[in-house]
Amino acid sequence: MVSKYLDFIEDKMWLTTHKTKRFIVRSKHQECILGVIKYNPKWRQYCFYPDIQYETMWSVGCLTDIITFIEEI
Repeated sequence: MVSKYLDFIEDKMWLTTHKTKRFIVRSKHQECILGVIKYNPKWRQYCFYPDIQYETMWSVGCLTDIITFIEEI
């Protein structure tokens, strides 16, 4: 998926210890990590986990890109 605002980077190291994929969500403009997308076994689906270390703001466009990416994986 191509996003105007976000990069979704597969974390290959994660697969050495887990069965499901994990993706790092990074801002294209500020090049900072905003969170990760990983599988939640209790919910049986991929979920977005925002980085709580920093206060982040999310526009409708960014949230839509995250939703679209999760639906595609």
